[in-house]
Amino acid sequence: MTLTRRNFVAGGSLALGLGSLTTAALKKEPPISTKGLKDIAARRGLSFGCAVRDQHLSDKLLSGTITHECDIVVAEVAMKWAINEPLKDDFQYNAADNIVRFARINRLALRGHTAFWYRSVPQWATGLLRDRYREKVITDRVTEVVRRYKGEVSEWDVVNEAIEPRDGQFRGLRTAPFGASTGIQYIADSFHAAHEADYDAKLFYNDYGLEYDTPQEDARRAAVLALLTDLKRQNVPIHGLGLQTHAGVGRRFDAVKYRLFLKNVADLGLIMRLTEFDVADRNAPPGFVERDKAVAAHASELLHVALDERAVKGILCWGLRDQDSWLAQNGKRKDGLAPRPLPFTDDLRPKPLRSSIAEAFANAPDR
Repeated sequence: MTLTRRNFVAGGSLALGLGSLTTAALKKEPPISTKGLKDIAARRGLSFGCAVRDQHLSDKLLSGTITHECDIVVAEVAMKWAINEPLKDDFQYNAADNIVRFARINRLALRGHTAFWYRSVPQWATGLLRDRYREKVITDRVTEVVRRYKGEVSEWDVVNEAIEPRDGQFRGLRTAPFGASTGIQYIADSFHAAHEADYDAKLFYNDYGLEYDTPQEDARRAAVLALLTDLKRQNVPIHGLGLQTHAGVGRRFDAVKYRLFLKNVADLGLIMRLTEFDVADRNAPPGFVERDKAVAAHASELLHVALDERAVKGILCWGLRDQDSWLAQNGKRKDGLAPRPLPFTDDLRPKPLRSSIAEAFANAPDR
């Protein structure tokens, strides 16, 4: 994708009532339909959720909308290494613990994100990842965070974004944060460590840039598939692929190509989840109505293909309302208008994107 978040560390009846401001909204109650997206998804054996931050939990309107719409949440920032251990052995888990508590109280499944990500390495560990002992440094981190939330987190993004074909490495692996060529051993070791720390957690590799019909994303799909194939061949305990799915209006989508990729992953015996779904509107018209229609239409095209694959188990949006999107800082439009990439407005009114998600769930095959 052109703009990334690499710098972000710190059916008719279904659509009824989704576009107007109701009396309930004026009373500061969530202006949403009776059935949440989780309920519509569950009819097909699917799930719906979103990313949350600690500060969201004290917002009663937002937290109420989350619990109405979602059956799973993921910590957007609070479980990243640079947040959890800014200084060596100085562990900072308050925000993550609050999210765990929120999920437990509200009976939500919880996804861990992420045990290891090259963009969230604390400064003290940077040098250590450039020597021959780097695997132990990484596996120690993975063990620490997965063990801490054993029995609380149902699935983990164990390793995040380890592929970058432009780096020129064998199999398209990313050189960062090591500063030199590396193999897949640290990835395999990370999955083994996570499995030892919590035998019951489902373990995912998570990455972006796997949806569109471009040479770059062709290369990314090939590299991810090769990585997953190698890990399975080595009997690494990996259960799934996280498809980030940072989508964008106007981008070239080939349903046949994407469908084949999903089938290839499923044929490895892996499940999938759309883990960070949003739709950038940089190439959409300026008017809110036109933009929201364009976002919803693009989402519908992509989601119908994704959910047609039975190995895809659900969707998590990367936030629920527009103001909380990473694109609010990193995806500004040329006209200066705030992006509208998520299913709810800032005041938590449902948008056409929510209708597209609901319709995609309703028309998906049963799991």
